[in-house]
Amino acid sequence: MAKCRPGPRTFRYLHVAALLVPLTAFLPGGGSATACEQTGNCLTRMTAATVYVPAYSQVNLRSQERVLTAATLVFHNVDDAVSVTLTSVDYYDHTGKKLKAFVDAPVTLQPFASQSYLVPVNDQTGGIGANFVLTWQAESPTIPPLAEAVMMGGSGTQAFSFASRGQIIKADIVDEAPAGN
Repeated sequence: MAKCRPGPRTFRYLHVAALLVPLTAFLPGGGSATACEQTGNCLTRMTAATVYVPAYSQVNLRSQERVLTAATLVFHNVDDAVSVTLTSVDYYDHTGKKLKAFVDAPVTLQPFASQSYLVPVNDQTGGIGANFVLTWQAESPTIPPLAEAVMMGGSGTQAFSFASRGQIIKADIVDEAPAGN
């Protein structure tokens, strides 16, 4: 039985194909979306969103003992080129009752800037299931900002901290692009 071996021409075609296939990700009309979907490394761009961020003004330490915590909401603009504007930051208690509006006037954050809002440790009004709801907008499509709540508390000589990340609950989605574009 004769063995079939690829010749120089076959290797030349394989080399050209290996170079051209990755370039299709940069073709207009959906090439980027295809590459994005295949790799799963996509960045969704938005012009506005509403974000829910869990916060905990107190936590259970033991069955009958609750420990108060300070909750700091931190909002990060992670886009390197587009400014974002916070239009509202509201704090709700565990029943869904709005307790406080932190933003009186829109706050614009430049690329990579951050803004924080504090619920002090002695504020027990939020309860164990408190949360922040914030809205932001941008004049052009941007990578969604990062919203996190950092909680800190202590009992006796021991202290603890933990964080929760926001969840987008409403958005004006513009497109998806491969990460890095």
